[in-house]
Amino acid sequence: MHIVGWREPLDRALERNRSQPHSRYFQLATVRTDGLRVPRRHGQPWGENCWYFTETGEQFPMADRLTPMGASHPDPVFQTARSTWWQDLSHKAGQQFLWPHASTARSNADAFLPLAVSISSWTKLIAQSLQNLLY
Repeated sequence: MHIVGWREPLDRALERNRSQPHSRYFQLATVRTDGLRVPRRHGQPWGENCWYFTETGEQFPMADRLTPMGASHPDPVFQTARSTWWQDLSHKAGQQFLWPHASTARSNADAFLPLAVSISSWTKLIAQSLQNLLY
């Protein structure tokens, strides 16, 4: 399983950079099968995420398969997880998902669309030494 390969180095990097609150988050981009980035849209199953740690200069880019976990997802496990995450959000955090597109009414909780991310490959880059370790 790929989790064993990337999880331990990422956990160590998160620990080394714990004083930087922004290090808890990663960037996500959707990509086509040829690797070109595209705007996020439903039905686009491939993505890339990247953790970048400013304190240590480490990066963890990962190729992913993305599964939207909307309110109508057929898997009850995903539905339960989505509902739990929504309920666990603070009111202020939940409001971020309800902002409308320009000139439209505010949305409801159905706008909350977490993604299940399945890692298919990853790389660790270390900026200071220009090391590139492919796992």
